[in-house]
Amino acid sequence: IKKAPKNVADLKRQLADVQTRLTEQKKTVADAEAELKAEEAKAVDVAANKRKIAELKPKQIEQRNLAWGYYRKALVVDAANYDANFGLGAYYYNEAATLNGDLAQMGADDYKTKGAVVEGRVCGLFKKALVYFENAKTVKRDVDLDENIANTGNFIRQYEERKVVCVAPASNQPVVATYRPENPDDAPPNRPTPPKPATGKRYALIIGNGNYKYVTSLARQPRADAEEMARRFRDLQFDVTPLFDVKTKTDLETALFDFTDKAKNADMLVVYYAGHGIEVNGVNYLIPTDAKLERDERAELEAVTLNYLLDRLGKSRPKLSLVLLDACRNNPFAGRNRDLGDGDYRGIKVVGASPPRNVMVFYATQSGRMATNAGVFADAVKQHLQHGIRLTDFLMNVTNTVDQRTGQNQAPSLSGTLFGDFTF
Repeated sequence: IKKAPKNVADLKRQLADVQTRLTEQKKTVADAEAELKAEEAKAVDVAANKRKIAELKPKQIEQRNLAWGYYRKALVVDAANYDANFGLGAYYYNEAATLNGDLAQMGADDYKTKGAVVEGRVCGLFKKALVYFENAKTVKRDVDLDENIANTGNFIRQYEERKVVCVAPASNQPVVATYRPENPDDAPPNRPTPPKPATGKRYALIIGNGNYKYVTSLARQPRADAEEMARRFRDLQFDVTPLFDVKTKTDLETALFDFTDKAKNADMLVVYYAGHGIEVNGVNYLIPTDAKLERDERAELEAVTLNYLLDRLGKSRPKLSLVLLDACRNNPFAGRNRDLGDGDYRGIKVVGASPPRNVMVFYATQSGRMATNAGVFADAVKQHLQHGIRLTDFLMNVTNTVDQRTGQNQAPSLSGTLFGDFTF
């Protein structure tokens, strides 16, 4: 809401919708758990009771995992949402506690074969819980939260003192640490299935500009990232157009025009740009490799505005457009441009009007900040670009990965409003 004040109404509506669903899921989870406890308390017909429990436990897991999904969606809208951070912390803590209980009941033979693996998972789950609890603490202080943090920390210390190798859970899917039927026949026939990869017309334009003629060269990283990105999108059944070291403004604008014209009314369009990018007088520019840009005024003549790309995407009318902007890697004008000296670097910023409907711009770092040269954003994108992953989960996973790998010195930012549920 702070980043895009013009979209306050839409953002508040999205946030209210997610919070309403969270409330509904909390009640559903509570009802399922109460029903489960009631059934477990019955001992009239042991066989029938086991079957009933076998039916209820997957239902309980499904509802808890739905809540997990809504918490994550809430964090996409508002990363400082206290309830979502606390809820995810409690989710991972409870899953860890469940597995910890399994360990206590494990026989000697079982412990020898799989005890170390389970211990690693338990420790990893507690660590995951601690991250969300501590995030919640930055938003609001609470006595219960402090107690949860202390308890979680105690568990982690116990495992670390025993030299347990902690294994972090996957970030893009819920943890199912509960209910493993002793008899496979007890398992319900209809289990939830993961989302299927999206189908339809899907196009990706991959641009890697690194071999700059007049400014700081980025000859290795952008092209290598772009080549790998092109392979990843082909694996996801996208029609991929790769471009490397686009020399002039005309060349780049023509490529963007031809791509969006070819992909009209598609189901999904993706544009990945790796290279130099700057902001001048409130306008973001993507820089071709032959641009000199000796003065600010030359940007209009030698570089392509981000608004041109967004306008073309809007006119192409796809169901969804996603721009992955891996720019702002360093100051291309150090020692050359008298308007932008070494100490006055202006990287790509979230500026101007919001993108058209269902056009999302995912920036490698915060507005006006310089991204790391290590390609951490591209690495995170490639890591989480998987068949069947929901777009909202993908965006959050990349953000968290970049934030963690850079010691919280770089965090991707998102501009645009998303309507609908999209998967890769």
